Amino acid sequence: VLIVPVRTLTAVRSIQPDAPAIIDVCSRFGANGIMAFTTVTVEPSATVHTRMFAPSIGILEDPATGSASGALGAYLVQNGVVDVAPTTDIVVEQGYEIERPSQILVRVESDDDIIQTVKVGGQCVMVVEGALTF
Repeated sequence: VLIVPVRTLTAVRSIQPDAPAIIDVCSRFGANGIMAFTTVTVEPSATVHTRMFAPSIGILEDPATGSASGALGAYLVQNGVVDVAPTTDIVVEQGYEIERPSQILVRVESDDDIIQTVKVGGQCVMVVEGALTF
């Protein structure tokens, strides 16, 4: 995932994804998506507000991306974007622009400024159920 810092919540919320351009940029960098983020949030309890675009794998915009949130958590800690402690908890809000708000919890554990583990969690709600027959 390509992680793109953005200065304001307004700028993140106004992004109009261009699927062909996203696919082109991602293919040049060997990524499957772009996660834009800002440290300005909708909810006071959140650390960052994000949007995730992955049209190359059939997802124009994802409401909750755990894998990318884990990578983002490591990025935030490694680059000092958030206050860093031996255990740094980050709340990622995502999906607001597509009316499917989510909060993803990321815990980054580090030792002597070296990231040791990244854990991702949260709660989920079933929105569809089905069966595949081959």
